[in-house]
Amino acid sequence: MKNITLVIFAWIFFTSTGITQNQTFSFIPGDQITEQIGLDEFKHFRVEIEHPLSDQASFGWRPVENTFLSKWYYSSCDNYGCYSGIPDSSMFGPLPDSVNGFIRITLNANSMAGTGTVKLYLYDVKYPDDGQFVTFEITASEVTAIDDRDQNRFSVYPNPVGDFITVHSPSVDITTFSLVDLSGKTVFKSAVSAESSNTFDVSQLPRGLYFAAFGDLKNMKSLKIIKQ
Repeated sequence: MKNITLVIFAWIFFTSTGITQNQTFSFIPGDQITEQIGLDEFKHFRVEIEHPLSDQASFGWRPVENTFLSKWYYSSCDNYGCYSGIPDSSMFGPLPDSVNGFIRITLNANSMAGTGTVKLYLYDVKYPDDGQFVTFEITASEVTAIDDRDQNRFSVYPNPVGDFITVHSPSVDITTFSLVDLSGKTVFKSAVSAESSNTFDVSQLPRGLYFAAFGDLKNMKSLKIIKQ
């Protein structure tokens, strides 16, 4: 009888205070990411998952909608790893209480204008039926005159590239140079000196298409190059 009384008391306490056992989480900057991208721009779109500071958490996610254009190059990453395209599902964690989860989509429109949407269902693995949705809506269009001038802040040659690539950055705002493959993986990265030419040995890279990227993840500009 005593045990039954304790169970009833606990149920009344949790019900009256509005406390549930399900972990809650929120998205930073929000659950709707709406962005524009130039036709030949390479860009990252990232959402962080903030979970309760008093506990660890493991998450799963899966796409429920994907209307990205078939000719677009795109990949995705989370705390577990990176994937070509958008996988059917993924899981990651447990995350320490001081570490946010994240999902990142990397996209290049491959000169193809249009609008595409990826909608993901994300959930705490302990409560798979109590998840939330996050949506990435990306529009690829012709760059503006300002973006054209911005592209002139750096140059890469020759293109196609052989064993060596030369980077010229007249702008002091550009301090890093990276080569990124079609899966979104950074295969080469180096600092660059402003107002001077920088030559790098890329002979170890396989032949194929890469993006020569300048700047940090939030303000990245890129050019397509071919490695012979």
